[in-house]
Amino acid sequence: MATLSFKEARQAVLDHVLAPASLEGETVWLSDALGRVVWEDVKADRDMPPLSRSLRDGYAVRSSDLPGSLVWKGEIRAGVMPDLAVSPGQTLSIMTK
Repeated sequence: MATLSFKEARQAVLDHVLAPASLEGETVWLSDALGRVVWEDVKADRDMPPLSRSLRDGYAVRSSDLPGSLVWKGEIRAGVMPDLAVSPGQTLSIMTK
């Protein structure tokens, strides 16, 4: 059995990892897309929100509560240390500005 130098072994691994994928994409409903990998870029047909900024950066949730319904508990304002915790079944909105 032939042995490879470190340089040859590294290149073999990189060639394998960086090789174009031979898989084909499929179309699924957004509701069925959880846990899947996006095959190509997804682009919106308009800016959302239609402003140059957004008041909400996101929401704090517990991953174990998703998917499912959540109760909004409050907000975390930009630059303020939160005094709220996300409990099971709850969410907090995160403000940016």
